[in-house]
Amino acid sequence: ENFTRAYYMNGGSAIISGASEQRVVRVHCAHTGRCLDTVEMFEGARHESLYVQSLRGCPHAENRFSVLVHYRNNVYAHELI
Repeated sequence: ENFTRAYYMNGGSAIISGASEQRVVRVHCAHTGRCLDTVEMFEGARHESLYVQSLRGCPHAENRFSVLVHYRNNVYAHELI
C-alpha cells in the first residue's frame, strides 16, 4: 500500500510531502502548489526498500524538516541517515 503524508511548514507558506513508495520528499508552495524542491532522501542507504514513514516540518526554523524512515525488508538493522 502507498501512503502519502503532507504537512504545512514555514508558518503555513509551504507544504512538505512524502510517500511510502517514493524515495523523495517534496516541498511545495502552499499558495500556488508549485514544487519548490525535491530532495532525494536515501543516498547511500543499505537497500532500496527504505521508505518515508513519517515527516514533520520544524516549528522553530524555516526550511528544515525531519523524516522518519523504515526498511520494508526486516533483514536490515536500524540506521541513522
